[in-house]
Amino acid sequence: QSREYRVSPDQTLFAILERKFIRITNAETGKVVQVKAGMDAHEFAFSPDSQLLAIGDTGSRPGDNEGDGFTDVRIVDARSGQLVHRMPRDESGWSALHPVFSPNGKILAIGSRNYSTRLYDVATGRLLHVLDKRMTQEIAFSPNGKVLAASYVDGTLALWSVETGRMLRATKSGNVELYSVDWNPAGDLLVSSGCGPLRKHADGKIRLTKGSIRIWDPRTLTMVKELQGLAWGIRVRFTQDGKRIVSAGKTNSNKYQLNVWALRPLEPVVKSAQEEDVAAAYAWAKKKLAVTRSYMPPTVQGNFSLPLARPIVSLELCNVS
Repeated sequence: QSREYRVSPDQTLFAILERKFIRITNAETGKVVQVKAGMDAHEFAFSPDSQLLAIGDTGSRPGDNEGDGFTDVRIVDARSGQLVHRMPRDESGWSALHPVFSPNGKILAIGSRNYSTRLYDVATGRLLHVLDKRMTQEIAFSPNGKVLAASYVDGTLALWSVETGRMLRATKSGNVELYSVDWNPAGDLLVSSGCGPLRKHADGKIRLTKGSIRIWDPRTLTMVKELQGLAWGIRVRFTQDGKRIVSAGKTNSNKYQLNVWALRPLEPVVKSAQEEDVAAAYAWAKKKLAVTRSYMPPTVQGNFSLPLARPIVSLELCNVS
C-alpha cells in the first residue's frame, strides 16, 4: 500500500513510497527506478529542477527504548536513483521528517516532528543552520526563498530567516496543534490549518472542535481572515494562481473531506446539491487532484490550475480511488 506520492515539477516523473522503497516512474520512457527509502521513511521531495530527490528516513535499533533511534537524510539522483549526498545521521531519536527544497534548489530544509529543523547546502551536503525551536509539523519556503515558514506541534506559526537561521517572528495560531502552512504565489499571504481544542459536547462525549483555517500577513503575522475548518485540518494549499485555497482533513466521525475556498466572492463551482453537479465535482477532483489514503492522514498534492468567503466544494476523500 502506498503511503506517499510525488509528481516532479516538470511532470515527467511520478514517485510512490511503498513500504521501504520509492518507485520512480519516468512518464516519457516508462522506465522505473527503485530506490531504497530506509527503515521508516515518511516523506520525500523533488528538487525544483526535477533532477534530485530528498528522502527523510527514521529508525531504531533492537533494544532501543520508545522514542530512541535516529534520523537519516539522503539526496539521490531522481533519474538513476544513485546517491548524491548522505547528511550526517542525527542520533537524537526517532522522528518523522519533512524535506523541502528552496525555490532555487540550493538549500534543503528538513523539518522534524520531534526534534530540530535543519537547513543544508544541496551542492555540498553541508549543514547550514539548526533552527532554535523543535517539533515542526510542516515547513514551507517563501516564493523568493528568503523566509521559511514553520507550523509547530504546540500550535505556533513561526517565520525564519533562511540566510541567518534566526527567528523573524512567531505567533500562536489559535489551533491546539498546527499541521500545515503554505505561501501564496506572490509571497504576501500565508495560510495555516490545524486541529481545534478538545471539548465536552452535548452528548457528553469529549471530541475535537472544528479547527480553523487562518490567512496571515507574513510581514507582521497578523491574521487577515479566519475560515471554519474541520476537526483535523491536515493539509492546506494555495492553488498555483493564488485564487483559491484547497484544504483536506478529517471530521470527528473519521470522514476525510476536501474543501476548496475562493479568495474572492465567486459563483460556486457546485451550484446546487443536484446529483449531476456532485458527480461533476467528483470527476473534477479525480482528474485534478492526487489523493492518497493510508493509516496516516491524507496528503493532497498536485499541480492546480483553477479559475475569503466560503467553501465552494466539499467531497469525502474516502470515495476517491
